[in-house]
Amino acid sequence: SSYNLGMSFTGAENNTVHNSSIVSLGADAGNHGLYLYYSTNNTISSSSINNILDAAVRISNSDYVRISDSDMAPGYGESIWMTDSAYNTIIRSNLSSNNYVALVLEGQYCMHNNFSDGIIMGNESTYGALLFVNDASNNTVRNSVINGLKSSYAVVFAMGTTGNNDYNNIINNTIINATNLVYISSGSNNNMFYWNNFTNTSGYYVQDLAGSNKYNTTLNGQAEGNIWYNVINGSVDIIGTEISGFSGEMYVGDSGSRYPYNSSNSFSKVTSNVYDYAPLTYESSALD
Repeated sequence: SSYNLGMSFTGAENNTVHNSSIVSLGADAGNHGLYLYYSTNNTISSSSINNILDAAVRISNSDYVRISDSDMAPGYGESIWMTDSAYNTIIRSNLSSNNYVALVLEGQYCMHNNFSDGIIMGNESTYGALLFVNDASNNTVRNSVINGLKSSYAVVFAMGTTGNNDYNNIINNTIINATNLVYISSGSNNNMFYWNNFTNTSGYYVQDLAGSNKYNTTLNGQAEGNIWYNVINGSVDIIGTEISGFSGEMYVGDSGSRYPYNSSNSFSKVTSNVYDYAPLTYESSALD
């Protein structure tokens, strides 16, 4: 189906939007492509929403929404803006905003949401492509590409008006194309990062102003950390002995002249609150 105006569900349950194209070119910047408000168990699949003057998909106080195999590319505004909504799933979908944040997770009741196996591309000078704000907690972004489209940041954990963004999981993502790849405000703690590929950039890989975020974990009894560009290119001397569960070609770093991976050992590519005790490397002591 094709819709020339946006769709709105208020207090709606168990609806499906499938194989549809939604285009809205109205003059009012309040036009969302699809607006879910106090709505539950709705599904969007194999659909595209583009050329919207506001958010392509606005999810507010709505739970158990599933979006799959879809493209969200507003002309201006967020691809998906989610506020105080929980247990939503976005899978195998492409979010692209040339003028603003692609995915916003906002509010103290924005929790237990999952984004996986997709692309998040956004170009907002302050907030990047992926934004956690105003107490968004216990959300997971995994197995995806996060592209800052040459803006200042790709991923931002922002203070906003009400504070902390805690216990979120950033797992197995490739983070690219921003001056600073990740920014974490002082109020955002206990967020977990592992198996992420922090690519080449002129600024920080991670600028962490908090202090209790975690950059390695334990999986199947073995420590696992992240992939840092200047470790992979050999600039930072880190050596491993155990093969990583991430890839049979990589080792879990546990020694070397610049182990562990932190601010001083990384040539200041991460700030002083970042410690990865299991950075992945191609160098192995077993090969010596």
